[in-house]
Amino acid sequence: ERCHFKIIDDPHKITLYNRDILLMHGDTLCTDDVEYQKFRQMVRDPLWQRQLLSKSLEERYQIAKNIRENSKRLSIEKEEDIMDVNQDETDRVFIKNHIDLIIHGHTHRPMIHQKKVNGRDTTRVVLGDWHETGSYLRINGGSDELELKTYR
Repeated sequence: ERCHFKIIDDPHKITLYNRDILLMHGDTLCTDDVEYQKFRQMVRDPLWQRQLLSKSLEERYQIAKNIRENSKRLSIEKEEDIMDVNQDETDRVFIKNHIDLIIHGHTHRPMIHQKKVNGRDTTRVVLGDWHETGSYLRINGGSDELELKTYR
């Protein structure tokens, strides 16, 4: 509240410059990563969340640390394409939501992808991670120009 931030649903559809845009975390697009999808389902379970929040802060920090370490270890062992978006799922999301622009993170491989889906030009923008640098998308409303930016 003090920061005036608002938590939005995932995914979240907005209209900007008369353009419908879908904002999403992006992890639901990675359907080939079956192990991650199981993990995602577990941590979004309200019972699991209540049990986690009932633990002390110290215990929660340790659990989070263990999860991050395990995730890093498993990521090294996985093939790159398994951890990327599934094109069929991405196409399905474009069609289902009647949009031509998706902005997401999760894979943290910053890039602007353009593709025809059902005869429509679509764009998927992947934002980078937020460690040493950050990334954002600049949209020029007058020209529909998209510019992926990185900052330190």
